[in-house]
Amino acid sequence: MKYLTVPRVLGRHAAVPLLVAVGDAIVSFGGYLVGNNRLGFTRRSIWAITVDFLEVWDVGSGMVKGAVFGFSWPTMGCYHGMNSGRGARGWEGRPTKAVVSSSGVLNLGEY
Repeated sequence: MKYLTVPRVLGRHAAVPLLVAVGDAIVSFGGYLVGNNRLGFTRRSIWAITVDFLEVWDVGSGMVKGAVFGFSWPTMGCYHGMNSGRGARGWEGRPTKAVVSSSGVLNLGEY
């Protein structure tokens, strides 16, 4: 458990919010490029619009969601992987169950 599950859960719990931050930065830069090059906005007007409409909660909620999913995805994957049977029959449907249970659609008690 401590060699397989814990490093995977902690690593993804830290990595997914960082990936969300990188994605937000890429999207913001893409919006700047489109606004500046295609729509003719100045840097100052793009910055003013961004400051006016972007709230801390917008960024914070994305980070929180990234941390929650970064914890639930590997946890459910490890749970279903460790509780599968032997051979190909044991793995039947386990990846699907891991994805569904990590998204919170079904209760873990149903498995």
